[in-house]
Amino acid sequence: MFQKGFTGDSTDSRKKATGMGLYLVKKMADDLNLHLEAASQWGKSFKIVIFFPKLRSNGGK
Repeated sequence: MFQKGFTGDSTDSRKKATGMGLYLVKKMADDLNLHLEAASQWGKSFKIVIFFPKLRSNGGK
């Protein structure tokens, strides 16, 4: 789903898609040390979850 050029669509609307959106989201998330998970149901829904790293407390300093 995060591959460059992936559109997940086999209809005529695919001709207008670039497949770059989720690829760029994943690239930026990797740069920011974030983890992504995505799921979709064709014609119904799309869900993306962003996991942020847990920061350690340094005793209030």
